Amino acid sequence: MMQLDEAFRGESFITDLGTPVTATVDGEEKKLGRYAVFAPCQDGEHHQPVEVGRSLKRLQKKYGTCVVSVTAKDSGGGSGGGSSGGSSSSSKRPSQTITDANGNKITTKTDSKGTKTVTMEAVDGGKVETVTTKNGDVTLTVITPKGEKQVEIKLPATVPAPEEKFTDVPKGHWAESAINTMAGLGVVGGVSQEAAIFDMTSPVTRGSVAVILFRFSNGAVGMTSDFVDVENDAWYADAVGWAADTGVVTGYSNNTFGPKDTITRQQMAVMLSRFARLIGIDTSAEKAALMQFSDGADTGIWAMDGVAWCVKTGILQGKGGNVLDPTAQVSRAEIAVMFNRLITLIK
Repeated sequence: MMQLDEAFRGESFITDLGTPVTATVDGEEKKLGRYAVFAPCQDGEHHQPVEVGRSLKRLQKKYGTCVVSVTAKDSGGGSGGGSSGGSSSSSKRPSQTITDANGNKITTKTDSKGTKTVTMEAVDGGKVETVTTKNGDVTLTVITPKGEKQVEIKLPATVPAPEEKFTDVPKGHWAESAINTMAGLGVVGGVSQEAAIFDMTSPVTRGSVAVILFRFSNGAVGMTSDFVDVENDAWYADAVGWAADTGVVTGYSNNTFGPKDTITRQQMAVMLSRFARLIGIDTSAEKAALMQFSDGADTGIWAMDGVAWCVKTGILQGKGGNVLDPTAQVSRAEIAVMFNRLITLIK
């Protein structure tokens, strides 16, 4: 009997034990196989073996379940029933590996200090690793198939307060908490060096959004893009180069990015969904979700997947009166709120 993390409670799984389980049957020692099927106990907390076999495909077909690799430190007790090998109770939590519907291998392990590490190895060789400490600090890293680091997000359990309180953000304002969080992370700042002014209602440019994502990801500097309207010495050049390299932005059809164009709600949704996919979040969503809004059909075909996902997760919400307003400009306050909702998904 073993206890697993929350993700596997109530679910059956198959374990590769590494070596065949042997047992004495009618006085003769026999190898039963190296694959064990575990089913949840009635207490909902533990799992127990229900079958051991040699054929992984047969067990998968019979039980219709995923394969989980479980490794645990032997506590010194026997496994019982005259068998040897296999899993036993442990003073160390087991690691678990599953293969998702897209073929990605996801391994979860928790060390003795309570730090949980979830590693997703993509089919193309890329890797996303999320480390969460017992205190709730989160570090998320994205590594390319070539071994290059694309993203390194650091989210403390408690985000520090901004160095200065913005004088134009009223206490209790609907965006106050999000603005303070983003400023505390160093992702956004004020618009004036002389006074702590955030300027909540001003629209945001596409270049500015690229910079926010770049800062949030601790992206590598020095990357360039092929966009003809992004000069190498522009203040947003590194950010746009990084965003283009990671696939977060693709630009317009005429090989321009429009860094000074005001970003729309649907453009913002597409960027955020691409970024979410980059860091290992499932961004699948039904486009039909847009039809709950009276103007949902006004969403561009190219943006429907991204907007649908943002609606599904609550990152993008209606404006009241059953209106989505996908082509409307996005204000600085709205940007902060949308990013803050994305952070909640990550944590």
